[in-house]
This record gives sequence, C-alpha cells and structure tokens, in this order.
Amino acid sequence: LDVIMLDCLKDENKALRYQCLEIAGMTVGERSRGNSETAYKRCKQIPDMSAAAHCVSSAVEKIMFEKYPGWEQAPSLCARLPVEFQQSCISRLTNPTEAYR
Repeated sequence: LDVIMLDCLKDENKALRYQCLEIAGMTVGERSRGNSETAYKRCKQIPDMSAAAHCVSSAVEKIMFEKYPGWEQAPSLCARLPVEFQQSCISRLTNPTEAYR
C-alpha cells in the first residue's frame, strides 16, 4: 500500500491522482479496522501534505461509514491536519462520498 500511495503522487493527471489517493485512504481506513491513530500514521507517511490530508480524510470517512469499533474518535483526525485542510476533511463527514449513497 505504501508503494501505491507514492505512485499516486507520480500521476500528472490531477483527477487520476485524486482518485488514487481516495482509494488509498479508504484502504487505509479499512485496514486500520477503526484504529484512527494507525490510519493517521499510515497516511502521514505520504510526503506531500495535500495528498496526506486527502488520504486522512478518506480514511476517516471509511472508518465512520463502516462504524468500526472506535469510529467515534475518527473525526478528531481532521483537527490534527494543518488548518488549511481541516474544513475539507470535516465536510467529507457531513457530505459523504456519492459512492456510499
């Protein structure tokens, strides 16, 4: 998964890069089984802060959607992101991805 996340950054097509990071974040959320700290640490390994924030947002959304044990703590990860990424993370929780509807 770490290799895939880094490969996402190499894609010059912004839409594909976004989707790749989306999937990587959801996979991180799923593999963490609700452990928010584990998900956060995995996503923060991505060297690009914008990409890492997108990964965290996707992981939080997945953890909450699946209602893994401890899912209630997942939104606190948004507050740990740099200020410029917090609102987009929070809005993901109030307006879930179309795939979940």
